[in-house]
Amino acid sequence: MEKNMIRWRLKEVMARHDISVKDLAAALDVNPTAVSNLRKTEMPRINGAQLNALCLNLQRLSKLPEAITPADLIEYYNDDLAVRLARRQQASFEEPYPQPPEYRGGF
Repeated sequence: MEKNMIRWRLKEVMARHDISVKDLAAALDVNPTAVSNLRKTEMPRINGAQLNALCLNLQRLSKLPEAITPADLIEYYNDDLAVRLARRQQASFEEPYPQPPEYRGGF
């Protein structure tokens, strides 16, 4: 079974920016049930125009002075890759540093 490496973070973004389902639904001109379902979805089928409208309206409703981008809504993670990178980084710390050449004096 293939692991899902893309995580839809609409629920977290809405909570962080204090945006209600009702307010976002009104801004998008959709039923609150549609927004509620969108929050629960693992990764919705969403086109560029819909993603743009979602980001723009989230930004407009946000209580925080920071941009909301598609990168905030979509997270890519790969546990296997993270483990390999951590091992590689640990190995690089364990390797001895090369010793500088001996100073022979004089200029």
